[in-house]
Amino acid sequence: MKPSQPSPQRPALLFLGSQMETGGAQRVLLDQAAWFHARGIPVTAVFLYDKEGLHADWQARADFPIVNLQARQRGEGGLRSAFRLAGGLLRLFRLLRSQPFSAVETFTHHANLIGIPLAWLAGVPVRVASHHGHILGFPRGLERLHAALMNSRLTTRLVAVSRRVLGEAVREGVRAEKVTVIPNGVNLPAADPAAVQRVRAEWGLGAEDALVLAVGRMTAQKAHTFLLQAAVPVLARFPRTVFAIVGDGPLRAELEAEARALGIAAQVRMPGIRGDVPQCMAAADVFALPSRWEGLPMVLLEALGMGAAVAATRVEGVDEVITDGENGLLITPEDAAGLAEALLRLLEDAELRGKLSRAGQACVRAQYTVDTMCTQYARWLIPAFQEGNDDLDAA
Repeated sequence: MKPSQPSPQRPALLFLGSQMETGGAQRVLLDQAAWFHARGIPVTAVFLYDKEGLHADWQARADFPIVNLQARQRGEGGLRSAFRLAGGLLRLFRLLRSQPFSAVETFTHHANLIGIPLAWLAGVPVRVASHHGHILGFPRGLERLHAALMNSRLTTRLVAVSRRVLGEAVREGVRAEKVTVIPNGVNLPAADPAAVQRVRAEWGLGAEDALVLAVGRMTAQKAHTFLLQAAVPVLARFPRTVFAIVGDGPLRAELEAEARALGIAAQVRMPGIRGDVPQCMAAADVFALPSRWEGLPMVLLEALGMGAAVAATRVEGVDEVITDGENGLLITPEDAAGLAEALLRLLEDAELRGKLSRAGQACVRAQYTVDTMCTQYARWLIPAFQEGNDDLDAA
């Protein structure tokens, strides 16, 4: 698909992500692109490389062009890797020069470091970067370079997805006056009772059984090991509970081994990456988020919006959405006993689950929609066009 063409009366936007994979920043990018495209603004979504072989599927579902720069190939190294990266950057620069883009938005530190300077060199007038939270193992030298780039005139604005992420950006060296907080937003389908029943039946749940669900990549950040440890006392009290972790990642084999070692493998499901995550959330009695750190997790907003009662760690972004005891329960990170206590409270108290479910849905619908998010981004990406234009506020 060829990039969309702007008209003299309308802007054109390019969104740049680092890699095609199942993740929160990628979801935000694609949701923003779809929102602006639906309002008649030409949009091109670009990724440095396709990490999980998703390009064809994503493009089939999108009405706007999605470009794979092929700037990296898994397993390559050395000189060949350097040439591939150079080729990808050249393709990006040519794309930026191929049409009069009015603004570029970049997602994650790597995309910021690459996209902002190239957009400036290509003459794109508005260059908005974004910060979605801590990146494990990001080199301190690159962090300093990133902060310097964010502080420079090359960057129009840095968007942080939560107040805590703003604080993290400042600790990295970014000047606070260059940062605006715009929380993530989600589009949610209605719960489908038939789909919910299929999910529960697939995982061996009867009408009286309970489902505790977690969703996320199986990495150290997501800390699923503490959920498995918390499952032991929960199953001692509620032996018909099923724990499901939707997602995949490098720690999958380790988590499967831990479930066996804890003697709970029969009650644990690890179904991999699924396309029906919202319906899985609607099927859950409780949603658990045991992460060590976050930015503003999309899965948290999705779970709340789909009506799950939530127990989550008190980390970046999460405690800006969850008020403990009002629309969810907050626990200390890396505290399996505390997580177990929260899960038991929710499983024992149907009235509490219902209260938290209703409050969570109301919170997401009022504050964390894609419409709310994108309207705020539009003020930076296309301020002149938005002024006095009602199209951007139309659903």
